Amino acid sequence: MWEYYDFDANWDKFITVWYSKDVQYALEVDMEYWKEFGYFRNYKPGDPLWKQSRTMYWTNKIMRQTQAVIKNEHHISKFHKSMSQFGGIYNSKSNAKEMYYKLCFDHVISDMEPKHNSIHSFIMPDGKLMFKNTMLLCAKLLFPDATVTLTTNKEIRIVSGPDHNIVFNLLGYYFLKYDEDFSYQLSQDVPYTNY
Repeated sequence: MWEYYDFDANWDKFITVWYSKDVQYALEVDMEYWKEFGYFRNYKPGDPLWKQSRTMYWTNKIMRQTQAVIKNEHHISKFHKSMSQFGGIYNSKSNAKEMYYKLCFDHVISDMEPKHNSIHSFIMPDGKLMFKNTMLLCAKLLFPDATVTLTTNKEIRIVSGPDHNIVFNLLGYYFLKYDEDFSYQLSQDVPYTNY
């Protein structure tokens, strides 16, 4: 049976390997390759990967959370009432609603923005194939005595013993563990289990 590599349980090991000289070089090579196709033009070594995403994944997550926070008209009315005492633009309920939305959005961003070196900061939904060489090297460094292969469907698989079959896919692991809403298609033969 195949199971996902448990990135959470092994995060410190992964981060150590990730920042090794060889892996950082492989990442730069991957980034340079994809720049030819219009990706990562603003990337500088050390930048968080999530900021390089060309999808609206993080923006949409933040917007959905902000909309959930401001759904309550009662809170907007209270905000308008307390702010209208200052006059000017705050007298208009639509201006107060816009201001309330902006304040909520700023709060949600500061709360939801992936923190440096967290698993979330490595998530770039359109990047799985872009970093296959970098992630392949990480897997080989983490499992030096195992057979590490890249399958035809670009899945990194590790066989480290007769009963240890591991899928080394940070994006797939992340979506299974942290994002139930994401409609990302993962292979059906790889259930999530801790390794």
